[in-house]
Amino acid sequence: MTKKLPSAKSIAEEIPNHQIFPSTVRVEINDKIVKVLFRKEHDVTGKFGVLEKKSSKKNKHQKSKGNQSSDVLIKYTISTNSGDATIILDEFDRAVLGVCISEQKAGNLYTTVNVIYRALIGEVGNVGIRPMSNQSSAIRNSIKKLMGTIIDFANLAESLVELGYVDDVNQIKIKTSSILPAILLDCKINGQLLTDVLYFDRQSPLLEIAERKNQIVRYPHELLNVPNQRNTSRVIALKNYVMRRICEIKLHKQLTPTITFDDVFKKLHMENSPRKVKADVRSVMVKFFDHLKEKKFIEDFKLTQEHGKCISIKFSFIS
Repeated sequence: MTKKLPSAKSIAEEIPNHQIFPSTVRVEINDKIVKVLFRKEHDVTGKFGVLEKKSSKKNKHQKSKGNQSSDVLIKYTISTNSGDATIILDEFDRAVLGVCISEQKAGNLYTTVNVIYRALIGEVGNVGIRPMSNQSSAIRNSIKKLMGTIIDFANLAESLVELGYVDDVNQIKIKTSSILPAILLDCKINGQLLTDVLYFDRQSPLLEIAERKNQIVRYPHELLNVPNQRNTSRVIALKNYVMRRICEIKLHKQLTPTITFDDVFKKLHMENSPRKVKADVRSVMVKFFDHLKEKKFIEDFKLTQEHGKCISIKFSFIS
């Protein structure tokens, strides 16, 4: 007797359903390790380090008073499961990682490409907004790159003790981990059967480090929602980078409230881009600052010039 196979409907009914409530607040890692990781090209055969400053009281035998600064080198290597000889993590990848971390901090163990896209452009909750195929591909490729990039720390625990962020090396267990520890699977989200759902099996090691150092910035996703703007990967990377810099400056009063265009071009790997492309980026930045002013996140801004050329945007916060 031939055994009756289960129907597609009955199989679908047996698949567990997971309810998620997308985050409304971006949680961004902003420590030096992350800045270096997402700024430079890494050779998988190379050894790297991040220099961080520590301050310690000078001993009583020294004549001068005050604090003495010294450097602590946090050593690491990078590898990838893609087999590539070099790894380049860019600002778009960093923005995707920021959204994934935001979802975890909001209590979601699962998320989707659509949810990530809406957070990247500030349209959280607007389920009618979906990425175009090229935008979806960019997010999927970024997720796989982040999942497949492995960081191996040689002296992390000892360094964080020396820097004063933890009291004992046993408080830090991180040694080797994927930057985005997660898996892709098929499951139901809010009652809908979806493919390539992202499941977080633990938090990013970069988040644990940044939280130990209290180097996190937060802001509402909705501030990224600039009306009538085409959200290409470059525009998404630009807005996410500029927003993070503004938040960093707001948190640290000693930082000058100015963002230079050259800095943005460097962070977006656009130093050698054509003049017209750079002009478009300047235009997007100005429109973004107009939007932030309208939302009362900043008080005002102005373009600064040098030899007749716009070189930066200077801004102020509402007191």
